[in-house]
Amino acid sequence: MRIPLDSFSIAQPDTVQGFRIQVFSTDNYDEAALTRDNLNVELPDLWVYMIYDAPAYKIRVGDYLNRADANLAVDFFVEKGFKDAWVVPDRVIKNPLPKPPFSSTDSTGTIQK
Repeated sequence: MRIPLDSFSIAQPDTVQGFRIQVFSTDNYDEAALTRDNLNVELPDLWVYMIYDAPAYKIRVGDYLNRADANLAVDFFVEKGFKDAWVVPDRVIKNPLPKPPFSSTDSTGTIQK
């Protein structure tokens, strides 16, 4: 018996009001994507988000349910060289799934891990 694919549904993640750390903002897509990719490699357990809010691409990290946890994380990012890192209110994923291993493709088409 075949089950039609449209009979399956994927549960959407629960989102709540929370906080993320904005570590970078630029109007250059390539700079934003490079920063996002570098953070994905350096921080394999944290979710990294790129948001386009015209005219800026913003890189935000984490899903913090309270400001106290987010404030602690800011210090970490400042020490990593993101001197303008700051806490921003955002809709966050309440129970994020484990992050899959990151891979990107370089200019030759080779997948980098």
